Amino acid sequence: ELHIGGASVARGYLNAPELTSRRFVADASRPDDRLYRTGDLCRLLNGGVLEYVDRVDRQIKIRGYRVDLGEIETHLTSHPDITAAAVTATGPSGDLRLSAYYVASDASLDVPPAALRRHLQRFLPDHMLPTAWGQMPSLPLNDNGKVDRKALPAIRTETVPADVEPRT
Repeated sequence: ELHIGGASVARGYLNAPELTSRRFVADASRPDDRLYRTGDLCRLLNGGVLEYVDRVDRQIKIRGYRVDLGEIETHLTSHPDITAAAVTATGPSGDLRLSAYYVASDASLDVPPAALRRHLQRFLPDHMLPTAWGQMPSLPLNDNGKVDRKALPAIRTETVPADVEPRT
């Protein structure tokens, strides 16, 4: 995991000591300094070049905004009619779209995407709201019991229109 430090790196998050302790760690080479854990996995190539490999967490960037897919899933499952959820980002790298897959608490219940969107709007900014929705009887699981994101089908449901009129 890439750690960065130096005079231009912040000392922590304002009024968030728990977050600061998770993301900022002591610098072993300079006892009074801290390093910031970026969440990026990198490898060191010949000549000192760093190559980006992946993320440690499930954060992505969509149109310049950092989006934590796990945070969206957590808020989706806080809806009383939802027991499980998975959120993915699909599309070309310059135009990623969020897709939400969800499982209703009762198999006979049809939970409309518009209701879920309204629920998420209470907790999340607009750039973190999924635009495609798919209700499923269950989420596909891999051998370890984790959601198999590669086995999620393409969503065939209609996208939920945003509440914002088109702009330039």
